[in-house]
Amino acid sequence: MTQLLPLKKDYNWYAIYTRPRFEKRLASELEYLGFVVYLPLQKRLKQWSDRKKWVEEPLFRSYLFVYTCDQNRAKAFGTDGFVKYVHFNNVVATIPENIISNLKILLSSGVELEVVKRKLRKGEMVKVITGNMIGLEGEFISYKKKNIIVIKMEILNQYVSTEINLNNVQLLD
Repeated sequence: MTQLLPLKKDYNWYAIYTRPRFEKRLASELEYLGFVVYLPLQKRLKQWSDRKKWVEEPLFRSYLFVYTCDQNRAKAFGTDGFVKYVHFNNVVATIPENIISNLKILLSSGVELEVVKRKLRKGEMVKVITGNMIGLEGEFISYKKKNIIVIKMEILNQYVSTEINLNNVQLLD
C-alpha cells in the first residue's frame, strides 16, 4: 500500500527537471536539504555484451518530484543536477497528490511501465530509428499492443505492413 503524506497547508508536489542521469544524485542531495522527494524507479533487465543485470532506472528520465512549499522551493536552486522546476505558461506546475499516489501504486504492482511521450495518429509518417529495420519509413496504421505499432509501406500499388515497437520510431516532419 502506498504511504500518503500528511497534507500541509501551502505544500504541493512539484516536478523538477534534472541534468541527464542526475536523478538519483539530485534526489539524495534534496533529501539531505530536507525536501520530501519522490523519484519513481523501475527495475529493468539490461543487456550488455557479456552479461545481463537488473538495474533501477527512473521512470521519467531527467525528472523527479518534491513535496514542499513555495518559500522552500528556492533551496533547490544551485543543487548539483538541478536544472529548473517544470513550468506551464510561466507558472511553476503543481502535481496533484492523487497523481503521485497513483504512480506509487502502479510501481508497487510490479507491472512493467512504458513512458510514451506522445500518441501517434493514424496516417502520420514514421521512420524507424533503432533496431534491425533502421531507416524504414512508413505510414502509422494502428496500435497492436501497448507499445507495438503497425506501419504500412506502399510498393507497386500494394501495401506491406509490419509490427514495430513504438520506441524504435520517430515522427517524420
